[in-house]
Amino acid sequence: SAVVDNLVLISFDSPPAKLSIRVSGRVSGADLACLAITFTRFSLQLNDLPTLKLPLPRPVGELRTTFCDHELRLSRGGRG
Repeated sequence: SAVVDNLVLISFDSPPAKLSIRVSGRVSGADLACLAITFTRFSLQLNDLPTLKLPLPRPVGELRTTFCDHELRLSRGGRG
């Protein structure tokens, strides 16, 4: 099965800080426009502090892609 890895990096100016949010999971389904995702990992990291790994209360979701080209992908999760 394929793997999805979503990483968001946020920088704050005052006070200076960097926040990293990462969610990873396994992808299943034959239809590329609607994929089922079982999330396997969620973590947060603030600056150089140790990474905080948290359990996922509802680890199964879906992703519906409505538009995709070489510069932009529009998609919506199964929960809104």
